[in-house]
Amino acid sequence: MNWINEIKISNQIYSWNIQFRLTTIRYILFLLFTTVIIIVFSIKPLPVFAVKPPLPIEFTGDWIPINEDSQSKNRLKVTQYTFTLMNESEFLNFDIEDICYTCEGGYHYNGIAVWVFPKSDNEGHSPFLVRFNPEEEEGIAILELPADNSIRNDIKEYPRLFDVKFRKIS
Repeated sequence: MNWINEIKISNQIYSWNIQFRLTTIRYILFLLFTTVIIIVFSIKPLPVFAVKPPLPIEFTGDWIPINEDSQSKNRLKVTQYTFTLMNESEFLNFDIEDICYTCEGGYHYNGIAVWVFPKSDNEGHSPFLVRFNPEEEEGIAILELPADNSIRNDIKEYPRLFDVKFRKIS
């Protein structure tokens, strides 16, 4: 009978050993799952554009109204991140706020027209819109004033630059 008791004790120890192992595995899995959840929810999502994309190089340079010669002081100077409106005696700088490649024709548009918006004022009004290659007219740019007539006073000094076609000279 002694050996039967030893077998019972041995089976009981073996059973406890298996239960301990299963409990340990469950505990490790629980800790791993909890750690993953904490990491996933503690990471903040990155903004879509952490760095604003630059304007394509083909649009940078000096643009003048089509009906004026290359010595004209009325011009739009474009860099990859800024616009400068220029006339005979003054200039006005704007940072580029947004570039839209599908504004001309909608979501599935894949033409050459590009709309560029300068940085808005404190009230959220965009001072103007620059349309490059408008209506698929390559090598042309148009500056358009806002439709809501919220024209800033400093822009009123440049009336000859709006609603005319521009060509690139450099």
